[in-house]
Amino acid sequence: MRRLFYALFYLMLIVLGLVFASLNQQMAVLNYHVGRLQAPLAALIICSIILGVLISLVICAGSKLKIRIENRKLNKLIKNLEQEVQNLRQPSTKSPDSR
Repeated sequence: MRRLFYALFYLMLIVLGLVFASLNQQMAVLNYHVGRLQAPLAALIICSIILGVLISLVICAGSKLKIRIENRKLNKLIKNLEQEVQNLRQPSTKSPDSR
């Protein structure tokens, strides 16, 4: 059921994208420092959205990497502390009278 929902959702996005592109066929000029680009308005908007998503993914990947590193350190600390608790719970093999 979930796959069907996702398939319908993506199909709707594709149809909406095609409708958007067909309604915005006029040419637009993009001026940047080293040149100038003339392309359909829909193509410029879609490229801008894709570029924004890619930049966001790169930024999120950096913060996710930091969180994974911290998580690994904390899991190692937990493992060491659990081992220490196990060592403290085990009865001592030495008797208190023998020195």
